[in-house]
Amino acid sequence: LNSKTTFKDSYNIAVMLPFYLDKKNIGEIELRRSQMSLDMIQGIKMGVDTLRNQNTILNLFAYDITLDTIGIRNLIKQPELKKMDLMLGPVFNAPSRMVSKFAKENEIGMVNPLSPNDELLKDNDYVYLVKPSITMQARKMAEYAYQNFVPRKAVILFSSSELDKTFATTY
Repeated sequence: LNSKTTFKDSYNIAVMLPFYLDKKNIGEIELRRSQMSLDMIQGIKMGVDTLRNQNTILNLFAYDITLDTIGIRNLIKQPELKKMDLMLGPVFNAPSRMVSKFAKENEIGMVNPLSPNDELLKDNDYVYLVKPSITMQARKMAEYAYQNFVPRKAVILFSSSELDKTFATTY
């Protein structure tokens, strides 16, 4: 807990996931993403119920956040978002970058449930990753390889993607 932590009777949590509620016909990829979001929200609601039984009240506010950066830009302009105690999501990179900036500016915690993107953590104490960052994954793989493989030499092949470059450089 940091020095700004306050205990309240209830906490507001923004859940920003790709539900695709505004689309009538969605493709297979969107359907899988939507199902993942529904599964996630069901798990979150189970946790909310458990905490409610322990006298901790969490108010969920669900937002349908897809790859649409205009939609996220409009959302972060809404005064209600500044009243959140925590933001869960979004899961896509561009919206995550926008929300992480908002989180820092408004001192609201943000948890990204899927991304291992180190960029979200840079100079931002308000962002948390559920998955280990790419840098951490590469470090741990290198440690494991060093401790368990002989000879201790490696050839690293990687593509030109930023993700691969980060992984290879760290390793």
